[in-house]
Amino acid sequence: IHALRELDGLLAQTPQRSVGDRQLIQQELASLLGEAGKGDDAEALLREVVEANEQIYGPKHPLTISSKVDQGRALARHGKTEAARRLLTAMVDLAEQEYGPNAEATAFALTNLAAIEYADGRYDATIALLERTLRSVASHDGPQGPRTLLMLQNLARVRIDAGEIARGVGSPRS
Repeated sequence: IHALRELDGLLAQTPQRSVGDRQLIQQELASLLGEAGKGDDAEALLREVVEANEQIYGPKHPLTISSKVDQGRALARHGKTEAARRLLTAMVDLAEQEYGPNAEATAFALTNLAAIEYADGRYDATIALLERTLRSVASHDGPQGPRTLLMLQNLARVRIDAGEIARGVGSPRS
């Protein structure tokens, strides 16, 4: 964490070779801070990343959406579930509107929203979100792609937790 803070400070003082170098370092640092239990620091850093990405790329760019999804995850880890849910729902809607239901930005937002719903025990909502993610991932990776298989495994786990043991494996419900 200390080394990333130093690198962030250095990047702030020097011209960036690539537009998003500093934002990527800050996102990594925020993730580590969140895992270390420093949620306030992580949230503050992610707010900076979101603001910078909005200025650099605009509010609808996939990198801006991704940074807002990261911000939503940080909010959820810090116990601010409703704020996280609102932000992630807005990012799912924005990504779908701008890039379509099968875009990577959409899948990323859906997966993270599903994690919040799962943590809240909202299994029906989780299953619906993971099924949407599965369709997106399968459209890119094919039916036997590694992410497709991982999504099927995640769906099976949630269905088992929800008491749907008979439907614990297989294709998404229609």
